[in-house]
Amino acid sequence: MGVDISTLRAINFATRTRKIDFDRCVMLGRQEIFFTKEDFEFVKKRASLPIDYDDTIRIGSFAEPLFKKYGALQVDSIDASPYEGASLIMDFNRPIPPALHNQFTVFADFGSIEHIFDISQAIENIFALLSENGTVIIKTQANGYAGHGFYQISPEFFYSVFSEENGFADTLVSLVDLQSIRRWCLVPDPKQIRKRNVIPEHRTYYIFCFSTKKGRRSEISVLQSDYELGAWQTMGHSHMGEYRRSLFSRIRHRVNPFVFQNLRGRYYALKSQRQFDQDTRRFDPDVIPTTDFAKLRCPGAGQHQCR
Repeated sequence: MGVDISTLRAINFATRTRKIDFDRCVMLGRQEIFFTKEDFEFVKKRASLPIDYDDTIRIGSFAEPLFKKYGALQVDSIDASPYEGASLIMDFNRPIPPALHNQFTVFADFGSIEHIFDISQAIENIFALLSENGTVIIKTQANGYAGHGFYQISPEFFYSVFSEENGFADTLVSLVDLQSIRRWCLVPDPKQIRKRNVIPEHRTYYIFCFSTKKGRRSEISVLQSDYELGAWQTMGHSHMGEYRRSLFSRIRHRVNPFVFQNLRGRYYALKSQRQFDQDTRRFDPDVIPTTDFAKLRCPGAGQHQCR
């Protein structure tokens, strides 16, 4: 991917809602501009972009000038291959050289991490690259791109990785429905709601992660929250449930198993959409006031605040 209209909105949204020092930026992959002049002017008008359009950020060009418009003095890019002219040629599957540790104030990835096999090492490298108070901005796929890269990444992955325990703060994860991009879906941290995030299987989503490095432990500690919190025991969870207790288990033996699985799949698709709508809070990143967004992030904030 690259800097499309959603990514342009994300960069601007991040500058409005958190303090970012763009002084020294590093991109994972040399990102290209995918938005047109008309896209830019549309977002500028509705989101009050603090920058202006010129030919340095025309579609097809590389993204260094865009970061410089936001105040960057240095913009580097990391790639395993020199074919796009990246300034730092290295394999992100391997540890970065110590000379690059704590050297950057912004790490930006708009579609590379899902292509890296050793994603754990990639995360270690992100931690190492950033200086204290450095900002992470990541866009990747959460759903509907199974053939695109190695991975589709869940919201909980980012909440668990960029956690306070690992030296990060103010982590925010949002989904962008590719069939309805104006409003975004603010996804809660599963630790707060004490259950897993549910994403509708029939929709296609980008996922954005924003976070700030405050320090770090000697090693990254990541465990999915319902295992960490013992939620399986507290919920009395059973994978199968009691036979013939639910509607589906009662009709299962009466129909063709193919028909049964088709009906069950459709039911759970509707159920997941309903659960997703209950748990997420929709907002327009271009126009929502920062004070309203802060309230929206509070546990227990109602859907009426963002619909």
